[in-house]
Amino acid sequence: MAHAPTTPPDSVNEKLNADGLKFFLLAGGVIGLISAFITCWFFGGLRQFYLSYLMAYVFCLSFAVGGLFVVMLQHATKAGWSVVVRRVPEALAGSFPILVLLALPLVVSVFLPGRIEIAKVDTEVAGENWAAHKMFEKMPNLYPWASGPGDPYAGGHGDDDSDRHDHGDDHGSGEEVSANDFPAEYVAADAAGDHHAGDHHVAKPFTELDQVATVDAVYKHFIYDEYTEGKSAYLNGPFWTGRLLIYLGGLLVLGNWYYRTSVKQDTAKDPELSIKMRARSYPGFLLFSLLVSLAAFDLIMAVDPHWYSTIIAVYFFAGSAVAIFATMAIAYSVMLGKGLLKDAVTTEHLHDIGKFLFAFVFFWGYIAFSQYMLIWYGALAEESTWFARRGASMVSENLAITAQGTIYAAGFWTIVAAAVLVGHFIIPFAGLLSRHVKRNRVLLSFWGVWLLIFHWIDIYWLIMPEMPGGLWYKVPVVPILATVGVGGIFAFYALGNLTAHRLVPASDPRLPESLAFHNI
Repeated sequence: MAHAPTTPPDSVNEKLNADGLKFFLLAGGVIGLISAFITCWFFGGLRQFYLSYLMAYVFCLSFAVGGLFVVMLQHATKAGWSVVVRRVPEALAGSFPILVLLALPLVVSVFLPGRIEIAKVDTEVAGENWAAHKMFEKMPNLYPWASGPGDPYAGGHGDDDSDRHDHGDDHGSGEEVSANDFPAEYVAADAAGDHHAGDHHVAKPFTELDQVATVDAVYKHFIYDEYTEGKSAYLNGPFWTGRLLIYLGGLLVLGNWYYRTSVKQDTAKDPELSIKMRARSYPGFLLFSLLVSLAAFDLIMAVDPHWYSTIIAVYFFAGSAVAIFATMAIAYSVMLGKGLLKDAVTTEHLHDIGKFLFAFVFFWGYIAFSQYMLIWYGALAEESTWFARRGASMVSENLAITAQGTIYAAGFWTIVAAAVLVGHFIIPFAGLLSRHVKRNRVLLSFWGVWLLIFHWIDIYWLIMPEMPGGLWYKVPVVPILATVGVGGIFAFYALGNLTAHRLVPASDPRLPESLAFHNI
């Protein structure tokens, strides 16, 4: 509801000066990426670096996607209340150019050689399980299908087991380890080598470790088996790269057009630009939905070529919506606390941001439950094992934290899955129910920070279980460093967009309505 239009206060012409923060973000981003790479170079391997980088990239992409969604939504609905709080999502929507640049390491990863060097292993002592573990750990590709068909060993040895074992003795130095180090959730087939579809995707409890997970079985299942080969026309490096450029290019054109048209209106003072932005938002939404959906399939779902879900795109979008409204709650609360936007952004605007944040917390919970419930009900092995590897399992053995003295991954991911459920949905749903909370700047920004933390944990839970190994691979040291790196560079660019122009679209014809906005 809005009262009669008012004279715009001087604060609608304010700009944000954040040069020091921009330098800090850029420097932190470069240091974070270098630290993540060096850490993986010595301890985790390229696969851990690339998975962590992908996780950080998807996290940052969600803010740009969310920003573009908010901007188009407000224009499509001809919303007046949101004019004074539109510049932050506009700045994020205009940040796709840096995301195109930051996608280059992902493109490089799908063209790396797929042959894998195995460190010297005394299979009489270490067992095939350990060799399989090290093989997957050293795999240089981000996506399993990118390695292509062929021998998992460098040098192209034949299928004879003795050749394979001899080859393992040609590299590195010996190391005595337990044959039970390989996590059970990555078990691919029985000892007889049966790889028939419908059987080889079934996760085994740790009590069956001695009977499963030969080197060939793990290679065929997690790197390039017949199931993956059947999708090779779609999942291959050149086609994947071309699609990624189309997705990001389309979103870049949309986001930059809305951002630049809005800031152009500040000086042109042309009300027709608002009409044009509204008219283009309807076909824009159709294009946006298609591009975001396909990007979610190729960036997130393709990490496991055996798994598929038609809901993953909506799941990613719901998280992006939570992220942008949480960011708006934090950003405008901080700016008000610094004395900016006085008399322009009021408690009424924060209240509406809080209502959207609450609504999308609920929507995210609904979509998350829908995806899990449908896959659980269908009980298809190709789908259910994806959740089993992430700790959402009904098999009691698969929920154990330790087994035979080693860290057992599924149990760790059960804790993370429970944290996502409670922290991303149950607690904030209750915390944001009250009208008082939505109208309190400090409380609203607290829930914004809370939800951004759990949004990050949610992305971590989506992607990082594809990295096998013990506790070192589960504690998110490298993902945090990668997020500091990618996030710092992305935030530097987005903040540059925000500081380059006024904090309020001062020439928008709906500005008086926004200034006079009042909740009933």
